[in-house]
Amino acid sequence: MPASVFIHHHLPVELQVMPVALRILERIGFWGSWKPFYRHVVLLCYNFAVILAPKVIFGIGTDSYPLIAKGISEFLFVIIGVTVTPIFAFQRSSFEKVVCGLSDIFYKVTAGNRCDESYAMITGLNKKLDLFTKFVIFYCIYGTIAFCMKSVVISPWRYWTAIANNSTEPMVFELPTEQEFYGLHNRSNFVHYHIFVTFSFFAYLIVSLFSVVRITTTVRMIKYSSLTYQLVIVKVQKLAQKKITIADLKELVDFHRQAYIISLLVEKICNIPIALEFLTCVLFWCSSMFYVTQTIDFNLFNLMIIFLLSVTEIFTYSYLGSELSEQAAAVGKAFYDLPWYDHPAELQRYYRLIIQRTQRTTVITGIKFFVVELASFSSVVNLSYSYCLVLKNMLE
Repeated sequence: MPASVFIHHHLPVELQVMPVALRILERIGFWGSWKPFYRHVVLLCYNFAVILAPKVIFGIGTDSYPLIAKGISEFLFVIIGVTVTPIFAFQRSSFEKVVCGLSDIFYKVTAGNRCDESYAMITGLNKKLDLFTKFVIFYCIYGTIAFCMKSVVISPWRYWTAIANNSTEPMVFELPTEQEFYGLHNRSNFVHYHIFVTFSFFAYLIVSLFSVVRITTTVRMIKYSSLTYQLVIVKVQKLAQKKITIADLKELVDFHRQAYIISLLVEKICNIPIALEFLTCVLFWCSSMFYVTQTIDFNLFNLMIIFLLSVTEIFTYSYLGSELSEQAAAVGKAFYDLPWYDHPAELQRYYRLIIQRTQRTTVITGIKFFVVELASFSSVVNLSYSYCLVLKNMLE
């Protein structure tokens, strides 16, 4: 069954495919009508003008190695936050096929003679993913507030304390993000500082929005792809409880092929964004660890907010990549456990089709250069730490 014939079914709420993520994507033109896509362009331009362009053109504005490392970490975090969503936009047709294909599978296993086990698996996963989505939204929104609030609290307190004490020492404000800003004296001028903080706050809210879209959409696609193979296994187990016919095997072959096509589409959508995220996170983690080895101060709080989100994201992708490979391979084992040797050659031909297909490795890759699995997460941690040590030794 070619991917182009996938049908988007209107399912009950508890069976729908990523409803929250689709509503967010619809608001920025990634789902449904293209008309709201201008909102995505406006948000990208604002973020570029407030954070990316000033960091590149005007620099970080300090000669302190720890603060340079912090500024680079923030730049890398923002880069990955705003560059992945346009890549998803170019893959919109594939994404629509994934959503429609998943809806079609969920409809087939729950409509009519509904399989209670399959229904429970889908609804159970949706509840877990909804909790995960709420956690990401909560963390990104309140993480952004906490990220900027530290500076908003500390800097005015220093300013009014200095005035009260008639201090003649030069004032240096705590910045939420280390950078210059179009010639403003954002480190020493009270008014300029608040102008910069206001623009930065909204810029990081945009990064948070894109992070929510990126993380929740990617996680749901990979997790749903693993679920489709679990649903195939359930059908195989149900098949073993009755007399197997050619019609049953044909339906199962088509069902497995549909799950396989979805996994290929998911890999096609995710391979470039995930490769970029793994690459930037090595540099980001290296810069963050270097900062920790150099100094411990209030700025560490800001760094930890984005560092923990990055670690959670990369670990989740690695774990789900391993799970997808294991579930795809488990389908072949489930078929092999059926009494295929007792069936005539006509039936064995269908067994062979599925077993041959399961022998093709089903994985999420980073532009075909590496496989996204738990071993990849360990490699990223080791590589980041090694680069941090090299950087530290060079500077010393």
